Amino acid sequence: MRGHAAIFALWKQWLQTFDDVTVEVYEYIDAHPWVVCPSRWHGTGRQSGAAIDLRVADAIKVEEGKIVCVVLGYPDTDAALKAAELSQ
Repeated sequence: MRGHAAIFALWKQWLQTFDDVTVEVYEYIDAHPWVVCPSRWHGTGRQSGAAIDLRVADAIKVEEGKIVCVVLGYPDTDAALKAAELSQ
C-alpha cells in the first residue's frame, strides 16, 4: 500500500473486522530506506469470534522522515529484507 489514505483504510478495515487487534513488533531493522519489523498480529473476529495469530515481517519505507510505503505480511524477516534490497 502507498500513502496515508491506504494505510488508514487498512487500519479502519482491521478495526471494523476485529474486536481487538494488536501488533507486537519484536525488532526494528534498518534496511535503509526501509525498516523491517518482525512482528506478531493477533486478535479476535468481531462477528465470528475466530482468533488470528500471525507471525510475519512487515516493511516500512521511510523518505525524508515520513512513511511513504508499507508492505505487510512477508513470511519471515529474511524475505522482507530481500524484498527491501531488491526494491532499491
